[in-house]
Amino acid sequence: MSSSGFLRHENCPACGSSDALGVFDDGHTHCFSCNAHTNGDGSPGSPSDDSAPVVALLPGEPIAIPARRLMQATCAKYRYTVNEEKNAQLATYFDHQGRPIAQKVRTPGKNFRWTGEPKKALLFGQQLWGQGGDRVVITEGEIDALSVAQVFNLKWPVVSIPNGAQAARKDLEKHLEWLESFKKVVFMFDNDEHGQKAAAACAELLSPGKAHIAQLPLKDPNEMLQAERGEEIARCVYEAKVLRPDGIVNGSALWDVVTRKLEHGVSYPWASLDQKVYGMRTAEIVCWCAGTGIGKSQFVREVAYHLVTQHQQRVGIIALEESVRDTGLGQMSLAANARLHLPGVQVAAPDFRAAFDATLGTGRYVLYDHFGSVEAATLLPKIRYMVLAEKCKWIVLDHISIVVSGFAAEGDERKRIDELMTKLRQLAQELDFGLHIVSHLRRGGADSKAHEEGGRVTLADLRGSGAIAQVSNIIVAVERNPQSVGDAKNRSKLRVLKNRFSGDQGDAGTLIFGNKTGRLTEFFSEDDDTMSSPEPLTEDTKKEDF
Repeated sequence: MSSSGFLRHENCPACGSSDALGVFDDGHTHCFSCNAHTNGDGSPGSPSDDSAPVVALLPGEPIAIPARRLMQATCAKYRYTVNEEKNAQLATYFDHQGRPIAQKVRTPGKNFRWTGEPKKALLFGQQLWGQGGDRVVITEGEIDALSVAQVFNLKWPVVSIPNGAQAARKDLEKHLEWLESFKKVVFMFDNDEHGQKAAAACAELLSPGKAHIAQLPLKDPNEMLQAERGEEIARCVYEAKVLRPDGIVNGSALWDVVTRKLEHGVSYPWASLDQKVYGMRTAEIVCWCAGTGIGKSQFVREVAYHLVTQHQQRVGIIALEESVRDTGLGQMSLAANARLHLPGVQVAAPDFRAAFDATLGTGRYVLYDHFGSVEAATLLPKIRYMVLAEKCKWIVLDHISIVVSGFAAEGDERKRIDELMTKLRQLAQELDFGLHIVSHLRRGGADSKAHEEGGRVTLADLRGSGAIAQVSNIIVAVERNPQSVGDAKNRSKLRVLKNRFSGDQGDAGTLIFGNKTGRLTEFFSEDDDTMSSPEPLTEDTKKEDF
């Protein structure tokens, strides 16, 4: 299958269609009207999988619709056609590759039905516009989208939701990343109770300050167009009010808030840490820090696994230093009590399947398939999508330093992390999800011993930016000396460096890593503070953990 991407629609020289020729980024073209096809070098060719129509759709002609005051050019651009034989109007929807994938068929009496595969479709008209821009207008129906687009001479992005006000929020959740790429998103829904309520609900999906709601003097844009009030449509777009909570609350209204019973948060996998910080809470950031090679990723793996299997929570994982295969096997290893990624580790097929079903197969994990640095402008919409569309209440970001590492030469790394941490905190607060981040440390330790040799960690050791310490609600340091002899090298001391919730800091227990099981379990010993030469494990403990 070709991996080329759709760019735009143009007129077709073969059949004369004004807007049926799809142009792709590798240079090939395909007409969705007459099926004429050219290769990237301009020579005639056969349709590729990417450009060939994937469903059988009804034929139709783009003609003017005088009753709606819609011009032929408007209908042609948006592929809104008429099938006279069936006495139907056809709103054509496209997929991400620019192929016509579905049609909404409208027959007299305002009856609608779908043909094709509407679940794979973009918003109506979305295929015409690229990523980003000053503003995009969203209407409640295709006719309204055509009306607004015509007022702006077909030069401004205007789209429509496919299934009406009642399904608007659910439909827009699928396209959040595209909507977030615009500076302003203007909702021009019907001027009635259902339309305005749906517009407000949809506006909540977007970053604060991005969503604007237009108020029409008549019911909808097409009614305005029919009344020859097109200029007012444009004015309503420009004067659309930003939907932004003012955040001002009178203290007298807080009785129900302050009398709400405080409860222990969602538990951690380890009792000692859980008792110290009173569990995990949404709208908070927990930072895990340790030296290189100490095993920070394993700790957040355990946290994610615990949330999914013990609390049936949905978790989004953004692991920027490993593939989604490694992330998936890491979760399955915890269920199997075996390090599945290592050569020679064999698990019976039924047990392997059981590990998958207990973890990835639950559908509660959402993974970001990306390796290496990523711009904040790309990362934040991914997180927003995971939370709103995939319903993740918890996000794991491993790790914060690599997010900006690829762009350090373009600007100050500390400033970039400052900005990222602030935006992450705002997003967690706005969408009410819990965020676990992993942070690296500067070289050296507070006691002059390297962190990679069990040196004690302080807040001053956090690498890159003071914002990590300032913005995080909880900071947990992991201290371990992997150069120790015997079982000691598998023991990690947890130390709470910051606890905004209760203020209780300090020792949060010791965990031991099972070389065979790959699990982190609590270890208790009188000599727990001695990182370099703790007492040997008992035989019972060895059998249990290894």
